Amino acid sequence: MKFHYAQFRTFCHSTEEADRVRQSLIFISHGHAQTEKPVGIEEIRIEGHFGNTTILMENRLTHNREIRDFMARLASDETIQKRLSSELDARIDDEGILYMRFDKQEAFCGRLALSTGEDVVLAQAKIAVYPVSRDAAISEFRAFLGGDIR
Repeated sequence: MKFHYAQFRTFCHSTEEADRVRQSLIFISHGHAQTEKPVGIEEIRIEGHFGNTTILMENRLTHNREIRDFMARLASDETIQKRLSSELDARIDDEGILYMRFDKQEAFCGRLALSTGEDVVLAQAKIAVYPVSRDAAISEFRAFLGGDIR
């Protein structure tokens, strides 16, 4: 299975430590908290309505090996695999983009966990299917996960 890219985004609020949020983002996208090579996180400082500073942190994977490694981690986790498979209709849009939210606190502790909360790392992965269609993307990703688990 091929992907065009995987993109990750999170917010570091003024009450959070930027290094910890950065580690969570790196763990989710690369599978470890520390990296020997620069990961390429883009950081944008945003000033809130009340003058508080928030940092938008983004990371994008475009190399096939990095994306495959990330997706293999998802497919190897039975809990994540079952949940994604059962929710694919709600998680993939008409452009073939898969949307996921990962718990930022769990990631800091070295665990990959999907979340419905707000303290998350948002992830998007563009599934490579031709012609582009939602149904084809769902079918490809379901096959990638190992079958139709409902």
